[in-house]
Amino acid sequence: MEWWIIVGALIIAVVILISIYRISLRKNRLLSDYVVLMVLDKETYAIQRSSLAEYVEATQAENPTDLATKVSRRIAFELPNNADRVARLLWDFKTRKSL
Repeated sequence: MEWWIIVGALIIAVVILISIYRISLRKNRLLSDYVVLMVLDKETYAIQRSSLAEYVEATQAENPTDLATKVSRRIAFELPNNADRVARLLWDFKTRKSL
């Protein structure tokens, strides 16, 4: 019997699923950091809002769904890694230093 082929295929499938899950967790963490940064830092919010408005005006889209898809892809692609900045802002918020 060729049971090792089945076991090998299952192991490969599990490794692929774990990799996809880890990528999803990382993107979710980045998105959460981005949202917290927008909520806590007014300057970042203003910059991102104006940048988004400029991008939406410049984007060629056929319908609202097409525009939303293009904007979502751009935001997801350009998510910065702001974990340190978010941690500092949250600590400042907790200690009421700057907000």
